[in-house]
Amino acid sequence: MTELKIYLDKDINTELIKSKKIAIIGFGSQGYGQGMNLVDSGCDVVFGLREGRQSWIKAKDYGLKVMEIAE
Repeated sequence: MTELKIYLDKDINTELIKSKKIAIIGFGSQGYGQGMNLVDSGCDVVFGLREGRQSWIKAKDYGLKVMEIAE
């Protein structure tokens, strides 16, 4: 069995992901949780949602960037 390698913040270059725009499709439990972690980490995140739906309204209320999925 191989030894488990644990990576910490000090082991990576976070600027590589912060220089990209990240699109998350959906605002369910996974989209919300992972998206908010990325936003809190300073990443440029946009959520692909259906305009007028409850998830669109909720994301806008949180002050998040939202776009139509096709965009």
